[in-house]
Amino acid sequence: MSRIPPIPGQILTSPEQCHSLKSLVQELCQTRSKSFPGSQPVSFGWKSLQALEREDYWVCEKSDGVRCLLLILTNGTTNEQETYFIDRKNVYRRIRGLYFPNYKDSTLLTPANKTLIDGELVIDHDKKSGKDKLRYLVFDLLVLETEDIYNMRLGSRYGRLRSWVVEPFLKSLAKRGNPSQPLEIKLKVMDLAYAIDHVFKTHIPNLQHGNDGLIFTCVESGYVFGTDSRIIKWKDPSENSIDFRISLRFSASDDNTNTCDFAKKPLCELQQWEGGKLYNWFDNWDISEEEWQNFLKDGIDLHNKIAEFSWMKNEENWRFLRFRDDKNDANHSTVVEKVTESIEDGVEAHQLIRKSSRIRSEWKSRAQRRGIGMPVHSKSPPQSTAQPYKLNT
Repeated sequence: MSRIPPIPGQILTSPEQCHSLKSLVQELCQTRSKSFPGSQPVSFGWKSLQALEREDYWVCEKSDGVRCLLLILTNGTTNEQETYFIDRKNVYRRIRGLYFPNYKDSTLLTPANKTLIDGELVIDHDKKSGKDKLRYLVFDLLVLETEDIYNMRLGSRYGRLRSWVVEPFLKSLAKRGNPSQPLEIKLKVMDLAYAIDHVFKTHIPNLQHGNDGLIFTCVESGYVFGTDSRIIKWKDPSENSIDFRISLRFSASDDNTNTCDFAKKPLCELQQWEGGKLYNWFDNWDISEEEWQNFLKDGIDLHNKIAEFSWMKNEENWRFLRFRDDKNDANHSTVVEKVTESIEDGVEAHQLIRKSSRIRSEWKSRAQRRGIGMPVHSKSPPQSTAQPYKLNT
């Protein structure tokens, strides 16, 4: 199992600072609430193949890491750049040692401001050197210098991310150097949806971090805050997973029926979230004695923990994958229902590859009708109207 990276940075604890930043993000994204604005995919099923044939999609590997947004600001009080990671719990962490220049300044001296990036933290392991490297793989751009580009098509957003965020960042890093940089920034590789075979056989085997599937994203769609039906995550049916809350039920002690025997293996219930604070039973997890003893030895309290599980069809039991400490709640019952359908209606890798020729044919037909080829981003950068940000303290 791959290692899940810790999120670097100092957690903001000041209610005033947190409220100020959340309000700013809400304003930049024009969302109705101050909650985590990141988009969320739906699970892959046989109907998803029709979507890949009907519209242009890009595909990338689904990294086994931690999802975070990166907020880039210029503080109007100090005139210094500030960068913050925002996790799925909507916790803000101030991260130091990164510098993003404004894409319009060829000298790279003007700091970028009011920019919001989507990406994922991973730990890349170099087998030759035996060393680990923390990397932030960026794959989408929501706001650029206060410009709300989230309504643009993915091709335009990705082009701006590459040319006006990542490339200036790397040029500045090469010119200035930064020995204190806490992580590396890399642009996540995207392929056309019909290049599935290439992703499976060439790209994924060369990854230095864990992978648990594919992500398909519609090229023509804008960024959706919340669940997006045009972002589809594919996993091998045997690896399709659900995040449950674990609830333990202990049997009575042999010596005293009024007390519980906490050393004996309990009944492990898996609960789905119904919204708010309400949880309902979904199924039981037949935890093995060995697993239970290992958790006891490590001092891990499973009760009310959010954890990821996959269904083992042959054993008719759930397999524990990892704890989801990055989430406040388990999957909602509606998500559980859809993932369950995806498990039952799962598409195997070879079936997906077999469909790639049809996906390619339909893509080429659309391109000929439009008279265009690969999506390209605008060559002329938009004018920025970003004003310095002042942190409330």
